Amino acid sequence: MPVDPVTLRSANLTDMDVDDHGRLYVVSAKPSRVYRFTPDPHHVFDARDNAETPWIDLARRTGNPYMKSENVLVHDDWMYVTSGDGYDFQDGAAGTVYRIRIDS
Repeated sequence: MPVDPVTLRSANLTDMDVDDHGRLYVVSAKPSRVYRFTPDPHHVFDARDNAETPWIDLARRTGNPYMKSENVLVHDDWMYVTSGDGYDFQDGAAGTVYRIRIDS
């Protein structure tokens, strides 16, 4: 994942895991997005400024454009993604683990 030499920006990648099919899941922290792909040395993964389409855009799905995620875990047919964002309906709780079904 390259850093833009002019803006010095990157995609803010914070964690990654691999599933049983060899696909890599990469978390871009803020806004929270998860990318899924099979690594290919001839195609550099680039998630800066939406250069790649996210597999799942949690910020969009939760309606929180500022949502931040740090960690991902893939186990069996599920992916777990953490978020430290609090929401009013959580009655003061400030953390969520999202569970997402992985389609083969």
